[in-house]
Amino acid sequence: MKIAANRSFSRAIALDLTQNKPNLFQMKILSKLTLMLMTFGVIAIASCKKEEDPCDNVTCLNGGTCNDGTCACAAGYEGSTCATEQRTKFLASYNVSESCNVSGNFNYILTISTSATGVSSVVLNNFFGVGASVTGNVSGTSITIPS
Repeated sequence: MKIAANRSFSRAIALDLTQNKPNLFQMKILSKLTLMLMTFGVIAIASCKKEEDPCDNVTCLNGGTCNDGTCACAAGYEGSTCATEQRTKFLASYNVSESCNVSGNFNYILTISTSATGVSSVVLNNFFGVGASVTGNVSGTSITIPS
């Protein structure tokens, strides 16, 4: 059987396949087409990569949430995993020197400790050097004493 052009070739295969009598030549072509389709399918499936979630390996503590691989910490916490209380940087004893035009100079020790009222709260002990204790609220790098 001679095939003059691709068009005739396609028709010959189609005619013979509809009659369910493929010849050896047609079987080889079908075999190659099947192999090509399977190869294309494997390559297509293998090339599909699942987009990685930047938060897959990030653990945010203390109520923090992951946003594009970075923790957004809940109020009162900081650090790359929200593991650090913001108030910890203030917890210490401080030597305070005050200078006042009316009553003179004063030196005393002020101690800042944790407060049980919340993770953002601290207690300033010996405030103004008179033994008074006041509660302050930590936000970032500052302490605010409510009026």
